[in-house]
Amino acid sequence: MVALILVHLILAAGLVLGRNRVGRAAFAIGAVGPAATLWYAITALPAVLDGDTRTATIEWVPSLELGFDLRLDAYGTVFLLVIGAAGVAIFLHATRYFAGTAKAATFAATMTLFAGAMTGIVISDHLLSVFVFWELTTITSYLLIGYSDHLARARSAALHAALVTGAGGLALLGGLVLLASESGTYRISELGGSLTGGPLTTTAFALILIGAVTKSAQFPFHGWLPGAMAAPTPASAFLHSATMVKAGIFLVGRLGFVAVAVMDWWFPVVATIGFTTMLIGGWAALRQTDLKLLLAYGTVSQLGFLFAVIGAGDRDLAFGGLALLLAHAAFKASLFMTVGAIDKLTGTRDVRRLSGLGRSQPALQWTAVAATASMAAFPLTFGFAAKEAVFDGLIDRAPALIAVATIASVLTVAYSIRFLVGAFGPNDPDAEPATAPSGAPWGLLAPASALAATGIVLGVLPTLPKKLLEVAGSAIPGDVGVKLAVWPGFVPALGFSLASLVLGAVLALTPRIIEPIAGSSQMLPTADGVFAASLRRLISGADRISGLIQNGSLPAYLATILLVAIGLPLTSLWRVEGLELPEPGSWIELL
Repeated sequence: MVALILVHLILAAGLVLGRNRVGRAAFAIGAVGPAATLWYAITALPAVLDGDTRTATIEWVPSLELGFDLRLDAYGTVFLLVIGAAGVAIFLHATRYFAGTAKAATFAATMTLFAGAMTGIVISDHLLSVFVFWELTTITSYLLIGYSDHLARARSAALHAALVTGAGGLALLGGLVLLASESGTYRISELGGSLTGGPLTTTAFALILIGAVTKSAQFPFHGWLPGAMAAPTPASAFLHSATMVKAGIFLVGRLGFVAVAVMDWWFPVVATIGFTTMLIGGWAALRQTDLKLLLAYGTVSQLGFLFAVIGAGDRDLAFGGLALLLAHAAFKASLFMTVGAIDKLTGTRDVRRLSGLGRSQPALQWTAVAATASMAAFPLTFGFAAKEAVFDGLIDRAPALIAVATIASVLTVAYSIRFLVGAFGPNDPDAEPATAPSGAPWGLLAPASALAATGIVLGVLPTLPKKLLEVAGSAIPGDVGVKLAVWPGFVPALGFSLASLVLGAVLALTPRIIEPIAGSSQMLPTADGVFAASLRRLISGADRISGLIQNGSLPAYLATILLVAIGLPLTSLWRVEGLELPEPGSWIELL
């Protein structure tokens, strides 16, 4: 496992040093990192399916419990499969996408380093090493989002993402340190059963939750993710659909079973955040005319769903949620790559200009159909089987939430159809249609098609990952009471799924309903607007404080230094119980 992380570091360093020589091969070289992750996850499957774990430890300062502790179990293997499979496909897609681009090698190096950081988060068993890798994803995502640094929009989006996720990372650090202090250990695998649920434990989990919410773009910090679409499409496919935004979900899933055992508020709070995000993201997706932004808000929505069910601390919901996570990584990465191909071929992502693209790009169209069907949870797709499992778990665990999930799923179906029709259907008759040459380059199409086909194959054979998902939730007590099936039978969950499909189709295909939504103005402040206003006030306040403190007066500076030098020690002395202070007249002698 140590070698797995070192491979990414060596590849990234090599790409930077040889950036003038590797050319188009940069992403093919970088793909070795995710390929190594995928290979390692596959070779570990026999052991983890039997409930075993792989561990590695490098001691640093044993007396302070500082070390490099790595551990892979079934839960981590699910995420390694996502990182590896999606990473290989997206790196290969990027080989063609960035053909002829001057800074391709640097971008490939940064993506490779990011892939290594995500792998580190998943296999870390030490709370502090989780934080180190966590922050490394923040730094690398900042560089990837700001790739087009000559554009103000890209620089602003990169800053937005870095500030929000960076602030969340600081909260996470505080929470992890408090959690280690309360539990007496920094090892994640040893946390269970060592916490009592006191005020410090509550504070620790609240801070950790803030970190996870910001990283996974949950309400009210969801605004940075759509803005991050300023990054090139391969980065959007990898970071903002398949990997980085799943880091928060990974963490709440890993710690959720511990939190829910000692705190009653965990599940209601996680569910409220997740389903609120799901509704807001789904509604916003319907308003978009840019295909990439539509997918971005759709990602926000589905991340909310995953956040709520995987972080619930319930085995049935975790089982269905992890299945849905696999499905989401496949169809969303495929759709982002599809948009990248459309953009490269036509020069636009605007649904009002795209028309008849299916005639010149039939393979691209059918790739989008397969991926979109899984996103909408259409029968015979893995998205359908996974959502059925989640709905079944919600009916048993939290029946009041099934109505919210169904309403949000109606929006999911509606924006899925809107994406498909917008990309390949008729365009706005008043706009000049974009055209594309016949046939898409293999390098753009094949990786997206492979991931889209995965959703269909697993939809027909949904029991393939069943054993892995069951073992992955074994940290949560109890037996799995839901199933993955091609046809679940006439159960209540099926009724909710079919209702969401029908109502979503009606919503998407009824112009007098969808057009007012798509063209409506925001009635409430947007997340971007709130962030921009907050940033302006922060900078303005900092200027005023700096002007007050740094006023150029030497006496004022000396007075401040003396007050701090004298006041703080005296305050500390006064707080010491039973300590007799000297007479005021003798203070000068002490000084």
